[in-house]
Amino acid sequence: DEDGFANAAVDTTTARIDETNSTESLTDTSGSAKVTFGNDVPVNLATSIVLVDTPALDGQLQTLAGNPVVFALDAGTGDLVGKDGATEVIRIHLTGATLTNIATGEVTYTYSTTLSQPLEHANGALENSALLSGVTFQVTDKDTDTAQGSFNVTIVDDVPSVTVVAASAVKAALDETATSSGVATINTGAIVKGNDPDVSGSGYISTATSLGALVTVSALFGADGPAASASTAYALAVTNANSGLTLTDGSAISLQLVGGAVVGVVSGGTFNGQAAFAISINATTGAVTVEQYLSLDHPNEATTANSFNSYDETLTLASGSLGVTVAIKDGDNDTATSNTADVSNQITFDDDGPTVLDKTDLYFANSGTVSGTGVFDYSIGADGHTTYSSLNSDFAAITLAGTVAGSAITAPTVTWASETSTAAVFNLSFSYLTGGVSTQETGTLTFDKVAGTYTVDLTDPISAVTISTVSNSSSIVGYQPGSSTVDNSQPDVAVAQVNPNLFIQFTGYAEPGSGNGADNLQSGSIDGSTLTYVNGELLTQSSAFVSISGTANGVAGDTMGKGEVMDMDFFTTNPTGFTGLTPDAQVGSMFLKFDGIGNSEDFIVILKLYDTVAGTYTTKAMFVENGDIFKGPGTGPGIYSSVTLDNNDGLLIIESNDYNAAGQHYVLVGAQITPTDEGITGPAINLNGAIGAGGASTGTQNLSSDTNDLGFKISDIGLVSTTTTAQNADLTFNVTVKDADGDTSPAQQLDVHVVNGVTYTGTADAETMQGTANGDTLSGNGGNDILQGFAGADILNGGANDDLLIGGLGQDTMTGGAGADTFKLDGLDINDLIVDYSGIGGQGDKIDLTALFDTAPGGGNIGNFVNYDAGTGALSVDTSGSGNAANFVQVAELVNHPAANTITLLYDDGVNQHTTTANVV
Repeated sequence: DEDGFANAAVDTTTARIDETNSTESLTDTSGSAKVTFGNDVPVNLATSIVLVDTPALDGQLQTLAGNPVVFALDAGTGDLVGKDGATEVIRIHLTGATLTNIATGEVTYTYSTTLSQPLEHANGALENSALLSGVTFQVTDKDTDTAQGSFNVTIVDDVPSVTVVAASAVKAALDETATSSGVATINTGAIVKGNDPDVSGSGYISTATSLGALVTVSALFGADGPAASASTAYALAVTNANSGLTLTDGSAISLQLVGGAVVGVVSGGTFNGQAAFAISINATTGAVTVEQYLSLDHPNEATTANSFNSYDETLTLASGSLGVTVAIKDGDNDTATSNTADVSNQITFDDDGPTVLDKTDLYFANSGTVSGTGVFDYSIGADGHTTYSSLNSDFAAITLAGTVAGSAITAPTVTWASETSTAAVFNLSFSYLTGGVSTQETGTLTFDKVAGTYTVDLTDPISAVTISTVSNSSSIVGYQPGSSTVDNSQPDVAVAQVNPNLFIQFTGYAEPGSGNGADNLQSGSIDGSTLTYVNGELLTQSSAFVSISGTANGVAGDTMGKGEVMDMDFFTTNPTGFTGLTPDAQVGSMFLKFDGIGNSEDFIVILKLYDTVAGTYTTKAMFVENGDIFKGPGTGPGIYSSVTLDNNDGLLIIESNDYNAAGQHYVLVGAQITPTDEGITGPAINLNGAIGAGGASTGTQNLSSDTNDLGFKISDIGLVSTTTTAQNADLTFNVTVKDADGDTSPAQQLDVHVVNGVTYTGTADAETMQGTANGDTLSGNGGNDILQGFAGADILNGGANDDLLIGGLGQDTMTGGAGADTFKLDGLDINDLIVDYSGIGGQGDKIDLTALFDTAPGGGNIGNFVNYDAGTGALSVDTSGSGNAANFVQVAELVNHPAANTITLLYDDGVNQHTTTANVV
């Protein structure tokens, strides 16, 4: 041939097919091939080139299904077509020819490639290429010479892409309010899950799963489409280990990624190193599950601003601490991983608060132990305390108000004393005014957290304090000694009636002459020495007249002088002039008011005492220093505030704790007063002039310590007596339960009624009434009441609603009233009367025999050991469990004779409570 084909195989462009750019077909691109013909340029350029099918093309490409692409020429078009079976995958088509250089005869041929199906490429996230090499074409010149060339087609893989944004409306919201734990399922690896001590059981205290993924995914899989399986995988990421959360004890929580789960690990405190919560994600759906094991600190406490209610305070993880990523995979296993979306605020922990489950008001007697127990059952919730103090208690500040005998109490206080996980004890005190006198009461308020009860225990009965004074006497009469003859001159005996049932008999002694030798003041004769005092002795000397009035009281005049003794005895009736009688009136305290008192006077008081337990009399000496005297101007302290003092007045007060040591039970039945010791020695109580609990006299001093022999003027004498007659107290405790992160329950009002007498009348509230050892009448009058008669033949009336009536010892009469009532029988030897039993088919009453059967004999049904006679209404119990009729004892009579099949019996087998019916006889 003249010229041949110079550069016949020069392919100036490798056709590149990028799967990412799909249009009508998957993708379409073009290339060119240059051929130099010299002088033999074909006349018809378009027909001078054809594609050639070569076996080497087959199998170079594979579809996503892994099938080889096989090539063949399309007879109609001359295109080179690669197919997977009958499915076209790729087509190469000649598109044109152009003489691009006349001088050299260069012709440029163009072709296109069309990809209709995606091809398999190497795995990965890169745009890997698949090469179709050696695509052959043949050209023919003007004189029919032929030559072949080839070009390559590169199919460039596309790869998926993915981005995520937080789907802020989708949350995993937990609520700590739980009464028991659930079974934890999230694997925390070696990290031990915490066990909240305030929620029963072990496991999670709260859990939540989001309704769908926490992120919105934007994924492009390209021509390869998503993989047939596991095309999308969600994962958690810790973007900042600081969770921003703490436990209720303040221990911080950090985030750790453990096996695909995020675990909140406690740093410090009781739960150091343990899991407070864990978060897992469903890799397929993106749904997130959170399990909470320990209670978290929700810092907003109950305040006025939130109406003292912060139960639903919500916490989230700190922003930027928790993320979600998404990895996608396309049809030929190319992968892409998204950005990390912050989902920290989509994990929420709602607070819970303490809940009061049940409570009753309380009635108990103003006698005996002066205490009672009511119902106060509460759940602290998940946020319980791990340690306790006055600032770290289950109870917010408890307030107290109330009345005694209709007058408001004053200075009420309730102060935290001690607390554990099972009990809390508060000290209480208040003052009340009766008869113009203020009295302080103390006691305790104890919450039993296990039993769900509270107990109010008062130190003393609520009492009326009566101050009786000579200045307010209804009469002061002089008598001749040893008779009831009135003496209106200067009587040796005078009697002042200071209240209707209290009389003071006055006599006097004075030293005759010089007061020396036998004329000296003398101290009894128990120890054989008249100049040595021992307990049980009195001071004596020659009788002297007494001067008693509302303004001045003295011996041998209206003052007290050296060597003079004023003698007093207390009686409940008028002793007139008969001295030597045994005093029968008792008082707890006494006081002396002085006129013209200075800064040096001291004196001696001989206290006449009666032991209320032993029934014996004695005396004790007391030494009074000037500093023990309250000085005017002003009024007396505490309950003695009715005593008015001017500038030169003084007030001496002697109380029970001044003459009673621990375990002693003395009361005052009289006294002697003398300004001087007159050489008499012996041990005496060193008076502590203060009053109340802090005024106890515990020291001693010798009578010879008396140094001042000046006299003094007693302007008034007062006796203080107490009685519980008709003293009812109505107390109200306002109680708020508070958990470890400051959440509080609504305030609960506990009304406590201290009742004088044996008749209690309730209200429409739920109440616990506890009677005395006497025959009580307890009336609930509405509410779910608990009536406990204790000993005595009691009358219990439940009233409306569902009541529990417990007669206790003694033959009791119990009327349930409307509602499903429970009658509890406490003894085998008591025949209680149940007036209005209405059981099955009626009001649903029951009879509780738990106290009679600790467990069923032999483990059987106790109904086999209980007989009921519908004719007489007698309910009997087998005391031996033998079934022998002789051993049956009647324990109750059902007055209205209900049908046997309506009677429901309750008993306890030691584990659970059961119901049964009685045998019919």
